Amino acid sequence: VISYLPDTLWYETIVLILKSSFNIYNSINKDKNTVLIHCSDGWDRTSQLSSTSEILLDKYYRTLEGFIVLIEKEWLSFGHQFRYRNKFYSLIDTPTQITSENQFSPIFIQWLDCIYQLMNQNMTKFEFNMNLLTFLANEIYEGKYGTFLFNNDYEREKFKAKKKTV
Repeated sequence: VISYLPDTLWYETIVLILKSSFNIYNSINKDKNTVLIHCSDGWDRTSQLSSTSEILLDKYYRTLEGFIVLIEKEWLSFGHQFRYRNKFYSLIDTPTQITSENQFSPIFIQWLDCIYQLMNQNMTKFEFNMNLLTFLANEIYEGKYGTFLFNNDYEREKFKAKKKTV
């Protein structure tokens, strides 16, 4: 598996996200510019860049409470496609949707890796540690709490995620 890692461009992607986030940080913090962050659909790179930039810009998001708020705001409320990105297809998907919506991509895991890289270089700047990142990475695929099983708040509400999970 390790020998195939370079082909995935994982490291290059992490570096690109971090560099872009630092560019956003510098543009806002040093140059006093306004920044618009938007990828093609607005829920993959947009969430990665905006949430990483917010962690750099505001120490509140480096607290446990702030980190949770950030995930709720930038990932859950903005409609990151967790169900499609993590291949959580179910009875609500038709076979055509499953085939056409094959959009597996570990976008959130990449972002957690970015946060890990920042934490590893600035351990005293974060109120939480690697255990939280590991917990979140596991929860994405376990679905115990239902948080990451759906694409948006509408789906979480419609399919009663809070009532059907812990």
